[in-house]
Amino acid sequence: MERVAASFRSTYHHKVDGKGRVSVPAAFRRTLEQGDPDWSEEARVQPRAILLLGAGEHPCIEVYTVAGMAALEDRARASGDYDVIEAFAEEVVANSLEVRLDDAGRLLLGRELRDRLGITDEAVFVGKLDRFEIWEPRARAAFRAAFEADEGAQARRREMMRRLMRVPLSGGGGGQ
Repeated sequence: MERVAASFRSTYHHKVDGKGRVSVPAAFRRTLEQGDPDWSEEARVQPRAILLLGAGEHPCIEVYTVAGMAALEDRARASGDYDVIEAFAEEVVANSLEVRLDDAGRLLLGRELRDRLGITDEAVFVGKLDRFEIWEPRARAAFRAAFEADEGAQARRREMMRRLMRVPLSGGGGGQ
């Protein structure tokens, strides 16, 4: 049976200390471990993560596993389209940083990054299946409030979810 890749799920609020260190949720650390081909329990080192800074349309950090980012890089290269590869390199590769969690399972968010996002003493971690986002709490609340106020966006999302949840699962025993 093929192994299913772990996903980043749920939303967590964590304190940021005065040095900019923030504890990554334990469930997210397990997913980062599974997505780091060099990680092993025997090696007694923390997993690596890829931080993508400011490439998205929202004021947050996107965090990928090493394997997840490698898959995106492979997809860009496989396109064979110079413009696609160049755009990916400019928007993603040039704005990403490989980091290793410290022995306490924390990420260090540098002063410049914290200042850019407005993160002071708390950060919100939002699971997004193949990645997670790190937000300043008020910015995340404002983003959610704007979405909830947009009736058209909510209707489109409800319709997408309705269709998605009605698709039978493969592998037998699927259902609706």
